[in-house]
Amino acid sequence: MKPIQRWSIIISSIILLITALLFYYFNATKPTGSEEEEELQPLNLEKLPSLQIDLHAHYQLEATLLPQERLIVGTAIITFDLPPTSEVHFYSYAYEWQPMQIQKVTQQGKEKEKSIPFTYDKRTIQIQTKDLQQEDGRSSLTIAFKTPIPAGGTRMGVKDSIWLLTNWHPQLGVLDQQYLWKERPRPRGFGDPFYYSRGDYEVLFHAPAGYHWVVSGMEEEEKQQQDQQVTWSWKGKELHNFALVGSPHFIMEDVRMEDGTVIRFAASDPTHLAQLKAIGIAAYQVYTTEFGQLSTKHFGVIETGSGTNYAIEHPNLAIVSRDMYAYDLIQHWLPHEIAHWWWYNNLSTWEIEHGWVDEGLAEFSVYLYTKQMFGEEQGHQLLKEYQDGHQRLMQLFPNGHLDQGLHSFSSHEQFDYTWYDGGAMLFFNLRERIGEEEFLHFLQRLTKEYAGMYVDARHLDEALSEVLHGKVNYFQKNVAQANHHHFVDPDWETEPGILFAPGSEILHQPKAFTDHAYAKNGQLYLPLRPLLELTGAEVNWHGEDGYVELRDVLIDEGELSDTSDTKRNSTRLITVTIPLDGNVVTLKENEVESTFTIPMKACNRNGTLYLPVQFYETIYNWEIDWLKGENQLIIGGDI
Repeated sequence: MKPIQRWSIIISSIILLITALLFYYFNATKPTGSEEEEELQPLNLEKLPSLQIDLHAHYQLEATLLPQERLIVGTAIITFDLPPTSEVHFYSYAYEWQPMQIQKVTQQGKEKEKSIPFTYDKRTIQIQTKDLQQEDGRSSLTIAFKTPIPAGGTRMGVKDSIWLLTNWHPQLGVLDQQYLWKERPRPRGFGDPFYYSRGDYEVLFHAPAGYHWVVSGMEEEEKQQQDQQVTWSWKGKELHNFALVGSPHFIMEDVRMEDGTVIRFAASDPTHLAQLKAIGIAAYQVYTTEFGQLSTKHFGVIETGSGTNYAIEHPNLAIVSRDMYAYDLIQHWLPHEIAHWWWYNNLSTWEIEHGWVDEGLAEFSVYLYTKQMFGEEQGHQLLKEYQDGHQRLMQLFPNGHLDQGLHSFSSHEQFDYTWYDGGAMLFFNLRERIGEEEFLHFLQRLTKEYAGMYVDARHLDEALSEVLHGKVNYFQKNVAQANHHHFVDPDWETEPGILFAPGSEILHQPKAFTDHAYAKNGQLYLPLRPLLELTGAEVNWHGEDGYVELRDVLIDEGELSDTSDTKRNSTRLITVTIPLDGNVVTLKENEVESTFTIPMKACNRNGTLYLPVQFYETIYNWEIDWLKGENQLIIGGDI
């Protein structure tokens, strides 16, 4: 997370609370002329695989929290698909200055438990595959561990009696599509230096009575108390890891949303709890409306102490420190962390390599929240902050690029401007170029079709191509180019089919048209000769003189007279001269000449001349409806 204070929204808590609760209540490159065009490439119907191999991990964790010793003692039974590699890797993300202790690794044999040899360097547990038994391609290990919990404001630690237990258990390593284990990253001091692999969890957690917990997996929750010890039972599916936040001082409230989702809010102060609820409910409503619903139905919003984690995301959890209330920073960073429920928990990436994906999308999400809650002016102000940050990135770090990894940044400042401001502006630029409707369709497609996947720029271009019905290379180009370049606009082509509306004078019922329309970067073109010859128009090619001439007779329907049911129609003889290398069209109608401008020049595709759709709308008053979801045109009107 980026610990930089944004002074974007300063508003009183009372007005904020009323506004948010009211919201919840009411809402529970250039075109060519005659030169040859590159053929449209068909979309690749086979979806790109996730960045990493899914080993279908299942965790059975049983652990005991010993508060006096600041220690977790536990076992992890990890079952997984055994890969065709010489080793299997497990990660420890505990701090190397206070490392996780691996006591033993065992595997249950046919008759008895056997010890498994391993190496451990405080970061990675490595086990030889040949030492493991497997059944039906799956293997299971038991790892006994002890995890010290630092005392202080760390991302895993205890302060003010609030236990922030994030990466407290051993985790199966990450295997890329080349069956190579990703090296467990070293901490950087900022950002999220982690590789995660998804897994299903069953957790038994023993802790002193009186603690209240918010955890990553609350699909099933049970509590059993014996004397002063409580055993908690939780289950969660498809989680990066299993995080817990608990305190004897927490005040908690579960809020059930209209879609059945339950959000658990926890804070040590009732006033803060009310503010967490107001923001959390409103942000969830905005994001669900814009991006779509999530399959996960249990989430948590937690306040930790001052001088701790600032703001971080963990599976299904949005965690903010008490410092966020200063300057109303909570209005930015809590919606940001909630956005990660969509952009990191649902749609995942290797944050350490491609952090612009989830951080850029989360910042764009905050813009939507801000605009919805506080109006266009506040939304524009936040957008201006992103623009300013992106400009500073271009000036201060011109040779970097958006897709550079966490460990390649020279400073926190470069990291901040790159992934947050630069990442946000990459999505804003796309939205401006393709329009709000198509952009939201793109985000909704990511939410639905790429759920559970780890993605990079290629996957985003794939999703965008499906939405625009044409091969697009937008994200790959822009994240690879140097920062001093301006964003390259999306470049795509598609060929919509053509249908005619019922009742038209060309065809009296919808029927597929042999020729297709053509669209490039959102500009629609229709074939001239194949289409207009159906109307009886005469199309004459004068290629050597650089123009095409169109002759047609248009019939204007008259009105009924007072004495007759017969309409008097009038006719107009038109001659249209269309330049092959220009966009000023000459119209001669009953010997009266005029000109008008079409937005783009005619283009020649495979020997057929195409004109912008605005030509047909102007000359023939056609009503043309582009059904982008079906990639079809419906032509109606005065045909």
